[in-house]
Amino acid sequence: MKKISLLICLLFFSIYSIQSVKLYSTHKTRGDLSNFAQAMWNSSQGRLMQNTFNYSIHNFWGDPTTNIPIDSNIFGIHFNPILIFFIPIYKAFPTPITLLIIQAFFVALSGYLIFLLSQSFFWQMSFLSYFALISAVLSEFHAVTLAIFFGLLLIYANLKFKNYTFFLLLIIFLFIQENTALAAFAFCFILIFSKKNRLKGIIGSIFSLIYFFLTTKVFIPYLSNYHGYIFESIYGCPLGDSFLSIALNSIKNPFLLLKTIFTIDNIKYLSKIYFPVFPFFIFSPFLFLASLSGLASNILSTSTLLKSISMHYEAIAIPFIFYSGIVGSKRLFKNKPIIIFLILITTTLISYKLFISQKLNRHVLVQKLYSNYDKKLDTIIKMIPNNASVSTQDYISGHLTNRRELYLFPVYYDKVDYILINNNDNTWPVETKIQKKYIKELSTNPKYKIVYQDLDFILFAGTPTTTL
Repeated sequence: MKKISLLICLLFFSIYSIQSVKLYSTHKTRGDLSNFAQAMWNSSQGRLMQNTFNYSIHNFWGDPTTNIPIDSNIFGIHFNPILIFFIPIYKAFPTPITLLIIQAFFVALSGYLIFLLSQSFFWQMSFLSYFALISAVLSEFHAVTLAIFFGLLLIYANLKFKNYTFFLLLIIFLFIQENTALAAFAFCFILIFSKKNRLKGIIGSIFSLIYFFLTTKVFIPYLSNYHGYIFESIYGCPLGDSFLSIALNSIKNPFLLLKTIFTIDNIKYLSKIYFPVFPFFIFSPFLFLASLSGLASNILSTSTLLKSISMHYEAIAIPFIFYSGIVGSKRLFKNKPIIIFLILITTTLISYKLFISQKLNRHVLVQKLYSNYDKKLDTIIKMIPNNASVSTQDYISGHLTNRRELYLFPVYYDKVDYILINNNDNTWPVETKIQKKYIKELSTNPKYKIVYQDLDFILFAGTPTTTL
């Protein structure tokens, strides 16, 4: 049984990794992969988590006058110390593909933990084909996606391992990203209601809250160029622009809290998320509430992106969503695996038919294989020296991460050694007409010269005099 379960994991690992590499090789990946890849490459060179690309993204969307020191630390954006454990692997295989393979491996292996928790291939298959999970594993690379595996491992440790192992895995889970602490707190708080696990729950919940406070109020502000935690506003929350104001306004104005939570968008969003484990999660209400803690920022935010299920924003909640379903199914249909199977396959198929439509197509079915366009772009990229600073577009950046200075065009476009941009219509994040103005400016700038140009791409090279 366990060997079959591992073979299923291997099958899904092959699917996830092949598709991820295909997306990368055909230049379908975006800046989030570039963020982590540049930080990992710098770390492999002895510059722990230094990153300029992530800060250039926030520079573009935020204050364009903000300086980006060369030693900017990516942990000032999100605190992901778990990445440190993978530095030796990245040093041996210094390519963004390494991160994609690592992510695919851990997500696929999560299916084995689901099997151990449920003793059911049906649950494993449902989990590994869950649309939010597929979206997370095929949407660039994000350290927080590792929460899918380590969240399940924490749940399993609570059931099978001694307390010291549980707390070790709790620390690892917290190391994934600062906001995993909220889900850890919720899960540990549930344990308080069990006499057997009460002390573990008290210690774990208190430790998780302290860790969340330290990371968001001390560690991240200290390491950040902005001297604060830029996601504290939760992408626009009606209750306030800081954790303290959100908490106080929730108490002072419970009507506003209810109005923020119970919106049509949130109801639709949560229906999509929980329908694949319906009705089982209803019969495990405490775990259901714990899973909601992993979705808290999505629910409280007005951002439609966080509710699109097209990226990684559900990763922290996924382990607790499925564990609530497993526990609920055992309470509802104990020793009736066929009924559970029929319900799971029905809810999964309906979810894809009614809720997902074509949203996952660009992740699951990449129609275009490696083309002459991709080959040409890779040839141009090879013209740029490895030690050169570069400003380039989002979708090109993933192939230029093995360098100390990398920026999202047009950030620092007049301060770098090379500028590589699309010369046609794929100009995001700037509009085509604005990009033409940049090209005209660079073409007349005596510090730069055109070393390559065709209908698709233009490459500028220069020797600007600047101190970053």
